[in-house]
Amino acid sequence: MRKKIGYWATHEYHRRAVERDIDEFVGFDLLKDISTRMPEENIKRNQSLFATAFLTGGRIEEVLELLASNFEVSTDEVMVRDMRLLKRYEKTGSWTEYVDERPKNKLARLFEWDEDRQKWFRKRFETEILTVKRKPFRFATSEPFADLLLDWLDNASGYLFPGRRGPLSYSMAYRVITAAGIYPHWLRGQRASCLISEYGWTMEQMMEWMGWEELSTARHYARFGPTKLVAGRRTA
Repeated sequence: MRKKIGYWATHEYHRRAVERDIDEFVGFDLLKDISTRMPEENIKRNQSLFATAFLTGGRIEEVLELLASNFEVSTDEVMVRDMRLLKRYEKTGSWTEYVDERPKNKLARLFEWDEDRQKWFRKRFETEILTVKRKPFRFATSEPFADLLLDWLDNASGYLFPGRRGPLSYSMAYRVITAAGIYPHWLRGQRASCLISEYGWTMEQMMEWMGWEELSTARHYARFGPTKLVAGRRTA
């Protein structure tokens, strides 16, 4: 077992299913209220981190990798280029794992019974991390929270949220976001739900903007939007 260091050495980590962080869009007023609960120390940075995570819809690890140079600001919109997409892997090989007893946890569904060997087995894959970048995407400068990001961007160079050696650490960002009573991935879910319920995007539009490859991912979020999805901004 890998030794815990830093923040995780003294705090319990609970892996959360993505579905737990998907929720109906709570509205901009509540999001603004949540943003005021950021820790007072480095409050401008903390609120800018909150704003950037929401506006880009990125995983918090992807947000922390952003550089000031990734942003192109015009009068009406902000263009984001070359934002990294994490959790992209290529299968380079496979092997079969055999066990005498079927696991009793969530892994159980992955195992099948081999009559010849009289063992339980599952297929395992060797993978390597791919360096993939999100297609350029944009959001309006008039959107709620855009001013928080733009004000921070005015004085930024290098990493948008710098730490001691490189970008701000994940553990610090996690601590900042959870101090407001939410989880980082919840903001990603809120952005996706916002695009559908507030702006009336189709699932296909949201998939392209978020950099998703699977329609099933978009459906998790789309179910919290209007029953009828139409292109463009919702008028009703």
